[in-house]
Amino acid sequence: MKKPKFIILSPSKNEPSGGMVVLYHLKRKLEDLNFDVKMQHWRDNTKITSDLDTTVVIYPEIINHNPTNAKHVVRWILNRPGVIGGNPSNYGENDLIYLFNEYFGYNKPNNGILRLIDYKWDLWVEGNTEKDIEYAHYIGKSVKYYPHNGFNIHKKNSLDLSFRLHNYNEAAKILKRVKYFYSYDLMTFWSIAASMCGATSVVIPKEKESYHYISKEDFYSYRPSCRYSVAYGEDEIERVNSEKHLLLNSLKEIEEKGNQQVEKLIRDCTEKINKE
Repeated sequence: MKKPKFIILSPSKNEPSGGMVVLYHLKRKLEDLNFDVKMQHWRDNTKITSDLDTTVVIYPEIINHNPTNAKHVVRWILNRPGVIGGNPSNYGENDLIYLFNEYFGYNKPNNGILRLIDYKWDLWVEGNTEKDIEYAHYIGKSVKYYPHNGFNIHKKNSLDLSFRLHNYNEAAKILKRVKYFYSYDLMTFWSIAASMCGATSVVIPKEKESYHYISKEDFYSYRPSCRYSVAYGEDEIERVNSEKHLLLNSLKEIEEKGNQQVEKLIRDCTEKINKE
């Protein structure tokens, strides 16, 4: 039986965004399982000229068409197609498609969930850092969803971290100083990181009439990592703080489920290259 080789196409050559972090995390997971994996920048536009029958190219959702001319393609839906880029009408009909999250609205046939999270455990240990930033907030990708006058729910003395959380080591230093962290972006990893750093972490729900409204029940269903770490609105703060001791075991279980989903990806790809 032929063994797949993997090429992961990335939109950048470093790890500044959540999408990039999980792409590199998938690379490391596959390497740990003794697979040949390469990370390739999408602008390099290198066509595959060898090992066509065994090479699987993994594209994040923002990459249209098939720029590497791969015979075997995986699409990983890391965000709602079209928010940053990508159009499902440009995907191939035989592509394998995995969703990081059901929330991202991909309602066509797919191959299931691939939720792989790099929690970066060592960075977020709370420690003894002084909590000298009482309030901080983050807008993130919600700039795509809210009108510009909608970012006014946070406290007046809140520190805007929207453009300061790029380097993970620096982000950890800042978040460890925060008492209350509010996020308008319901899908950002920073909400979880802030909680792991010891902050009370809150996401600000969207209005019910908003196109991108998500209920409390769906939020915790789509984002199980947040159940014991992030409050959906201020009404959930007391509940989350009282159950925060359950967070570590919960994240470990989610991490193990992600490992099982990687194994399914490998099985699906192995079956595909040996069938065609």
